[in-house]
Amino acid sequence: MFTIYLSHKLNKTKKFRTVLLLSAIILLVNNTWAEIKESEKYFQKSKNYYLIEDFDLALDQIKQAIDFDPNKAKYYSLLGMIYGQLNQTDKKFAANQNVNNLYKKAIERNPKDLNAYMDLIYFYGMLGDNKQMVHWLEQVLSINTEYYPAQSMLIKTYMTMASEETNRGHKEKAHYYYKKSSEYIEKTIRTLEKHKDKNYQSHIDQYKTTLKRIKREDEELFTNYPDKNSLDLKSFINAREVVGEIDL
Repeated sequence: MFTIYLSHKLNKTKKFRTVLLLSAIILLVNNTWAEIKESEKYFQKSKNYYLIEDFDLALDQIKQAIDFDPNKAKYYSLLGMIYGQLNQTDKKFAANQNVNNLYKKAIERNPKDLNAYMDLIYFYGMLGDNKQMVHWLEQVLSINTEYYPAQSMLIKTYMTMASEETNRGHKEKAHYYYKKSSEYIEKTIRTLEKHKDKNYQSHIDQYKTTLKRIKREDEELFTNYPDKNSLDLKSFINAREVVGEIDL
């Protein structure tokens, strides 16, 4: 009888501990969710103040969002933008470093998460850092060679770099970036042509038109336009605009 009683007592104790553990987990999850919702509320308020150019209130709200959740890269990204508007360069740099580190940590945790890479790439795009964009876009394409968003963005980035180097009179560098953009346009065309179940012919035609223009501009760089000031970039700009965005 004693053995049965002891066994029954132990079972009740185990059940009680299990209930306590589950209650603690539920409480923790609820508190965490509440904090997430609270941080998002402050983040949205900060964005709204930023849009109406009330940067002091935007700063106050984003700081409160970060207090609730210090591990959100997008919060530091907005913080950096606000500091930029307030001309606080050192603080803007520190905020951007936090963004950079958080996105890279996300990539380290899951090296095949393409969304984490693209978040980092968009961040560098916001900073206008084309070289870092190229580096990380090529990382994405080393994981998935036919990932269209990265292909499209890499083409546009190389074309932008070609345009900038042309304006600076750096013909060799401009030629290199023209060649890289042409190379990736050809790869993108091959990617789109594989998806015969979807009608991408208009996009393929646009890319082919863009490719012809890029090659013509590249040739003219060393023949018809010996001086950078005489180079008419109008058709090149038109070529950049013709490349559209689609989803595969």
